[in-house]
Amino acid sequence: MGCYNVSCSVSGLSISYGDPIVYIMLGESHDRAYTKPLENNNCFLYPHDVFAPVALPIFGEYNGYGGIEKLDDDENIHILSEEYGISVENVVNDRKYIPPYSSSMFVHREIFDLLVAHKAHFEVDHEEEYRKFLADVKSIKYVGHNKRLANYDLDSYGVIVRMKASIFSFKGFRDFHELYIPLINAGMDLKDPMIQFIKFCQAMHSFNTMFLPALGGSQDSCYSEMKSLNEVSLGIVNTRLAECE
Repeated sequence: MGCYNVSCSVSGLSISYGDPIVYIMLGESHDRAYTKPLENNNCFLYPHDVFAPVALPIFGEYNGYGGIEKLDDDENIHILSEEYGISVENVVNDRKYIPPYSSSMFVHREIFDLLVAHKAHFEVDHEEEYRKFLADVKSIKYVGHNKRLANYDLDSYGVIVRMKASIFSFKGFRDFHELYIPLINAGMDLKDPMIQFIKFCQAMHSFNTMFLPALGGSQDSCYSEMKSLNEVSLGIVNTRLAECE
């Protein structure tokens, strides 16, 4: 099979060989038990209602074959390689879907950075509150039938943190928790990548975007059609903004 492009799961942009990307490993969401059956559901509530991230993002370049190359050599790469027992690059590019990892999504790096910088619904950044929250995270236990957590008191934190620290407040991220919470409790400093990912996940919700696998496509991507689509979309957005003034 020859080279092919993949879609950015957030923007729909076609990602080509060599583009900077963010690769997010996905697994089945543990919140699916309380959502309606897929065939009887015309609207989901959360970005992770079908798939949820099972690991922090992997950064690199698209390799033209549905994978990633030139990976950033960060702490998360070593965590995942140790978890899977082989290079995470081999896990991803050889399609070794080791549970809970069962699928993936691609995000163009510039789109990812935009979402991380986006201050969803608020004019200020609450990074210091995030840091305090992460410093106090303890082993997670679930109570209730869907997403309530025990073992630490979310109410002791500001409403901003409780609303935005979604990767620590939803049952759908259970596999993510089981990988990283023991490392945090053991003293590993993962605050910076965790805060970055919290911001991304909250922006996914703000932008009405779900965690879904990428769609592969031809290298002859229709950028002119994408340009026309974006022009129409921008016109609609400008009309809405004008109505709100």
